[in-house]
Amino acid sequence: MVIKLSQCSVRPKQEDRCEKHEEKLTLFCEEDQNMICLVCRESRDHRSHTTRPIDEAVQEYKEKYEIYLEPLRKKLKEILELKSSEEEKAEQLMCETEIKREKILSEFEELHQFLNEEQQILLSKLEEEEKDILKKIRDIVTQLEDQSSSLKKLISEIEEKCQQSATELLKDAKATLSRCQTVEFPIPEAVCTEMKICFHLMFPRQYFIVKKMLRRHQGNLSFELANVTLDPE
Repeated sequence: MVIKLSQCSVRPKQEDRCEKHEEKLTLFCEEDQNMICLVCRESRDHRSHTTRPIDEAVQEYKEKYEIYLEPLRKKLKEILELKSSEEEKAEQLMCETEIKREKILSEFEELHQFLNEEQQILLSKLEEEEKDILKKIRDIVTQLEDQSSSLKKLISEIEEKCQQSATELLKDAKATLSRCQTVEFPIPEAVCTEMKICFHLMFPRQYFIVKKMLRRHQGNLSFELANVTLDPE
């Protein structure tokens, strides 16, 4: 559930009083990033600092937070969509690889033992390439998961601040805004799933030559067996 910053109601609590002077906290010191009382403002520590009413500071920082929330949410959406796309690619790749694997096995059944070595080489290369591509995709998915987790955490932190007291909302406000400004997640380059091993390369012209030779030798063998005569001795 997304909470609009404009709906956040943050006011100093009645019991928020200066620990040093026991006066009500009414001002916010920009330099020290904390709330102070009127006595503090006249003190040497804050006399040269920029101060303003707490309500005014709260409103300004709420507006600044709101500026960053929308692009952060947009970035999260983009990352999640890309993550989903990459996961779909992985599934599709595994299905296509399985189809090719079955095709290789079924075709090689027609060859004799001397082609088994070539069969295993091709399967090994196919599996190796599949693992390599899947690893790249999974690395991207892991990276996107880390990025989305970081964005969710930052968004949750900002939304939580909006519901806190003025003390907590203004605590480290500039540092929080700075994190929003500097947040940057490079979108990883999409992995190409086009495999180097193509099906037509697995069954070159030599395959048909070998097959024809096998049939010819089988025919010659049958002819020779038919013409064998037993030696009466």
